[in-house]
Amino acid sequence: MSSYTSSDFSRTSDHALSYSSPESEQSLFDANPETDKEGFLNSLHRAGGPYLCSLPAVSAILRKDSQTTPNNHALIEDIYVLQDNTRRILEEEGLSYKSVALVGRQSKIRPENSPIPTIVIDLERQQDDLKDWRKVSKLIYTNVASRHEGLSVELIDPAMEILPCCSPIQASDNIRLKWPSIRDQILEQMSIWEWTGLSLWRYGRNPDTSRNPVTIIICVRQDSTRTFHTDRRKIWAICAEHGERNVSILFMKDSLQRFCRQDCWSVPQLPLKACVATALPGVSLGIHQSTAGSSTLGGALELRFADQPGWQKYYTTCFHCVYPPPQHRETLLAINGAMQGFARWETNAPSFDDHVLPELLRIDHPSNSDLRQAVESEKASFEGFRDRRFTELESWVTALEEGEDAFITSKERKFYEKQRQRLDVVQNRLTTYERFLSNKVNILGKVVAGSGQWRAKERQIDGGIQQGLGIMDWALISALAPRIGSNKPFPYSEGAQAYDVVFFFSNSDRLEPDMRLFKSGRSTQNTEGRYAGVMQARIHRETNTQGERVPVVTYEHEISALYGKIFAEPGDSGSWIYTQNGAVVGMLIGGSERMNTFDFIEIGDLMRDIQVVTGALEVRVAED
Repeated sequence: MSSYTSSDFSRTSDHALSYSSPESEQSLFDANPETDKEGFLNSLHRAGGPYLCSLPAVSAILRKDSQTTPNNHALIEDIYVLQDNTRRILEEEGLSYKSVALVGRQSKIRPENSPIPTIVIDLERQQDDLKDWRKVSKLIYTNVASRHEGLSVELIDPAMEILPCCSPIQASDNIRLKWPSIRDQILEQMSIWEWTGLSLWRYGRNPDTSRNPVTIIICVRQDSTRTFHTDRRKIWAICAEHGERNVSILFMKDSLQRFCRQDCWSVPQLPLKACVATALPGVSLGIHQSTAGSSTLGGALELRFADQPGWQKYYTTCFHCVYPPPQHRETLLAINGAMQGFARWETNAPSFDDHVLPELLRIDHPSNSDLRQAVESEKASFEGFRDRRFTELESWVTALEEGEDAFITSKERKFYEKQRQRLDVVQNRLTTYERFLSNKVNILGKVVAGSGQWRAKERQIDGGIQQGLGIMDWALISALAPRIGSNKPFPYSEGAQAYDVVFFFSNSDRLEPDMRLFKSGRSTQNTEGRYAGVMQARIHRETNTQGERVPVVTYEHEISALYGKIFAEPGDSGSWIYTQNGAVVGMLIGGSERMNTFDFIEIGDLMRDIQVVTGALEVRVAED
């Protein structure tokens, strides 16, 4: 087997701490990385320093603005000289390169506070090329970059910028049926204190994902510093016991992130058609009178109780979407019982008899932050159209209308009228957003029951062959009567058939490997993914009855994004997951930052837990 193990576990190796694959498989990762005492990395396909971002990373053009530091001002002034001198050294060293650019580099996962100024050289390592890229990077640093404080040098094969992607195990893969036994044996025999997840995927860079190697991926904590080479060999031995020797094994730093979003500037603007009276599953929600981040409103369920006639309708989302972190509770703490309520709901499921819950947790939909962002965006557009040329023409038109001595050409008149029409459109949009925000038209209702912030529950896993814990993360929202609407996903994408459906529940739509699944969510809007086909393990830390911190394993349903796409991002939690015809299969709770995979609660587990917590006789997907 070929293998690679990081020696220093620096940020540059977070995506591949330890990796092995059969000899027949091409290595997915850079081989034998090593960082010297000066902070310069050397490996087959990437080298440089003194600071390199973890992969994947993004590059941005360095620009002058009010936030630019004096050092970066000097860099920008010197950019062409720096790039030319870098090219000269590369040519002297006989290195053929694709491009040289001075950019700001920033890790996509756990990004640096600000972009790192870096001279990035894109080049491909030829098969017979044995040149020491680190030596070249140090030459460039000494003779070019060191003149500017904080400037780094990076030589990288562009292929390394694209991390491998996860895709579902195929129904025909022998390991699929063996996975529960292999997974459980690994969890029983290995030390999992530093682990955060154990999963099975096809993992690679081939767009034909069925050709990527079957890979067991072990995620570990971000603060982990030990090696995992021995662990990797033990896992391979367990696989061999089950007759699965042709399996790749990867350790990486990653964990489940529950998907609220604090900022609203890096997501698409709230569509104007979302500012309507009725609730829209798939559009944002926020906690009233809290600065906590925005999430997504899920679809509606109906509950039937013994002491009430008919069915009662409630909208859903994740409990973590309506449970503000301590730093975002501000005015909420002034409400009687707030502090005790927040403490109680940390691990306990509140129901209709908890009278503090609806008084404390009221919901805005769309969220105030999304409405404010839309208002600011429309104001900026308005000011952009109303530029100096327009205001000058406007004064001339006004003068003409008042009979004063003024003149404009027919071309100027056409330009003015066109800009006037654009301004009217923007003003109408702005008025709608402002009305929704200022008149509090967006208040949806109150949270009346939920799972609690952290709670796991035993339920059937692996097709019903055994029991296992699963994360429960849900909240029921009692909506104001005028806001109750159709139970269908919000169609951000016009004309997309999979987003013009009505939600329903179907016992016949069983989850199958590689099944096409869809969602409508606040941050990434309408997206498609594929069902993993096997139950994956998440490892958490919990305090037991003796006061000791111990690992707790939950077993979760997961989705992978399509190759080269995104399925969800922070802000999408609460989105309902459904099939192409609208059959609901679950609710999104979060995802892995680096793996680009996503966890959801299966709809049957969700409804059964709601039934137990609330005492309802029946729970069903709301019928229009």
